[in-house]
Amino acid sequence: MKKEKIVIKNTLGMFDLIKGIMLLMMLLGHSTVFNGMYSNLNVVTYLIIGIITVLGEAAMPALFVISGYGLRKTIFTKCVKKQFKILIVPYLITVVVTSIVAFVSMAIEYGDIIRVVKETASLFLGSLFGITPGTGYLGFYFTACGPVWFLVALFFGNIISNQLLRYFEGQKLLVAAFVVSLVGWGLTFVRPLPGALSQSFIAPLYICFGYYAKKHKLFVSQDNVAKRNISIVLVIAVILAHKAMAGEFYMAHNVYTYGPFSIVVNGLAALLFIYWFLHLNTLNGVISSNIRKIGRYSLYLLCIHSILYMAIGTRIQQVFASSWQGSPWLGFAIVLTTRLVVDLFITFIFVRIKNSLTK
Repeated sequence: MKKEKIVIKNTLGMFDLIKGIMLLMMLLGHSTVFNGMYSNLNVVTYLIIGIITVLGEAAMPALFVISGYGLRKTIFTKCVKKQFKILIVPYLITVVVTSIVAFVSMAIEYGDIIRVVKETASLFLGSLFGITPGTGYLGFYFTACGPVWFLVALFFGNIISNQLLRYFEGQKLLVAAFVVSLVGWGLTFVRPLPGALSQSFIAPLYICFGYYAKKHKLFVSQDNVAKRNISIVLVIAVILAHKAMAGEFYMAHNVYTYGPFSIVVNGLAALLFIYWFLHLNTLNGVISSNIRKIGRYSLYLLCIHSILYMAIGTRIQQVFASSWQGSPWLGFAIVLTTRLVVDLFITFIFVRIKNSLTK
């Protein structure tokens, strides 16, 4: 009996599963790592941790690639207005809500109004200006804006990519986007700048990867299977070589161990993981269906997670980690489970209320 060929349908919801997985990886990455977690591990555990690490590092590039898949060339002003509405408006709302929640929680915890005002101002201004990671200017410390830096980088990244599309196509577009990413990498050698500028100049490379993938049907084409499989093996080899050389990729903090090489490798990893996970779209069980739902609510989950993480989450994690006396893996499981339950519960409730008001 012949094995049924898996056909990847080019539909609006084709990326819901991969977006849900990548958002879950983000929540996993933002959970506290307890001292002693990585001692006395066996080969299987190291392998699992390695896979999760590579997948986690590819999460943000993958989300940029997916955004590029839906990119449409348009005039500059129309592009700016559209991106401002769908990205900056929720970003600004998130900044305001985060500052309010942080002020109230710190007022209850500290009781020192001067300290509360200073720390809230640091968080509000750092978030408003899109500073990541946190840094000091003229004696004042600007707290990092948190996970929503992605929205700022995507805003500027889409605008830059739209302009590149006016002059370049095909492989020339990728070369131009790579040159722009070099500017972003160069900005990592100075202190963090407003507007997540370093990430904003690196993002167009991944966005153009997505645009190129759609134009050349890299995710849906069934032609030349041998050539495709060889390319996948080569990409895997490059990714493993990068990790073997202790290569690190942490876009939020501008960490690229091997500079442009690390940037390109993780872009390729993102393409590879998207391709792999698209083949899981045949799954329609309870788990996969709920992960798809998370993918559809990705914008809301990102904003709500950022509010909770920046306003109260980091402080609660630190207090819990410093007082925890049990197994480090159990402590980590408690933090992760709590984060998943709270963030997802609030997200689903928010969407339900929003839909009710819309109706």
